[in-house]
Amino acid sequence: MPQPLTIQNFSLHELPGIPADILTALKARQIETTLGLLKAAPSLDQRRTLARSLDLRDQVIGKWFAMADLARLPAVGTQYCGLLLHCGIHSVTQLAIADAGRLHRHVLRFHVALLRQKNRCPELVDVMQWIQQAKLLSRAQSSKKPRQ
Repeated sequence: MPQPLTIQNFSLHELPGIPADILTALKARQIETTLGLLKAAPSLDQRRTLARSLDLRDQVIGKWFAMADLARLPAVGTQYCGLLLHCGIHSVTQLAIADAGRLHRHVLRFHVALLRQKNRCPELVDVMQWIQQAKLLSRAQSSKKPRQ
């Protein structure tokens, strides 16, 4: 039987790419963690409103929400959420249906082409773990949704 998934929560300071002035503005709104960010604006309209209040483009805040979503997975965390985003994975749901081999090849190409690093690239087994955890979280979330 698989171990229950422990959802991760990080300080927004640990999420890649959020400028200090935005961190301060989010803190003033009592938004200081990745889960806090997700909870503060769960709908697209709420994210747009938050983006406008911070004088940001919707895409910028959307990127942070995507990374916060992915960072919930223990094997991904803040270490790999940005990498997954760069590889076209924007949500736990999307990761749950990804093909491990194809995603690993994409991650490897990204590491070699942009980071010029092959030796620090996550292994296929890591990508498989990301996907497995995403499936567990997706199933847990869908079982909690009220049926209509």
